[in-house]
Amino acid sequence: MPAATLRRYEPRDEDASVALWLRTWQKAYPDLDFAERLDWWRERWRNELLPIAEVVVAETDGTMIGFVTVDPITFYLDQIVVAPEYWRSGVGGR
Repeated sequence: MPAATLRRYEPRDEDASVALWLRTWQKAYPDLDFAERLDWWRERWRNELLPIAEVVVAETDGTMIGFVTVDPITFYLDQIVVAPEYWRSGVGGR
């Protein structure tokens, strides 16, 4: 597994989070146009997920390589996103 550190999400992470979401989902589902959904996602990120979720960021060498969003009350895991080049590396399990 790559040397990754985990930390809490910070507001400065928004652009990197949104870009990673786009890149990852586009790779996972290439027939869907996630770029078309980008405004929707940013709105959902800001107004639905961040107000209620705990967000943990995985990074290596200062670059975000993943994140997870979990509702701390219900423990619902809404998003687990790992950069495609780190798929099957163990980052998601951390």
